Amino acid sequence: SSPSKPKDLKDFKKFESNDPADYEYFEVTYKLDGSSITCFANENKLGVCSRNNYLAIPDDWHEAESHFIEAAIEQGVLFKLALYHSMTGRNIALQGELCGPGIQSNFEGLDKHEIFIYDVYDIDARRYLLPEERRELVIWELGLQHVPIFSSNVWLECPIEKILESADGAS
Repeated sequence: SSPSKPKDLKDFKKFESNDPADYEYFEVTYKLDGSSITCFANENKLGVCSRNNYLAIPDDWHEAESHFIEAAIEQGVLFKLALYHSMTGRNIALQGELCGPGIQSNFEGLDKHEIFIYDVYDIDARRYLLPEERRELVIWELGLQHVPIFSSNVWLECPIEKILESADGAS
């Protein structure tokens, strides 16, 4: 039988089993220092949001004045979202990190603004895609940049302090 799941962080204990089927697996990605961006296709409308604001996309994309919208256009995110939506009818939101000059001191050392996707929300199903689904969509179907993946098959190590310790460090 599988070990019971902890109810609270203080209840985490190393599982007694050596059977990998008894563990919950996770994806570990690098945290990039930038600014949050969300690009979406919903009900035949495209949108871009910064961390807290909806940003209006100009009718003439060449008139974009926001780093967020400019990057989404230059990287083809909006075009690919529109094409994907028109082909599948799926309403989705791509959540990512906008990195580059003038953002968080350009910690990543990029020459231009770039978007790295770290999550996908299926608006119709009201759920986030699982890591494998997300990678398939972002990398293979849309051909967009995904945040760098440290490991896609990590089981939860305990105690929790070890997990938090492993999260510290440079990207």
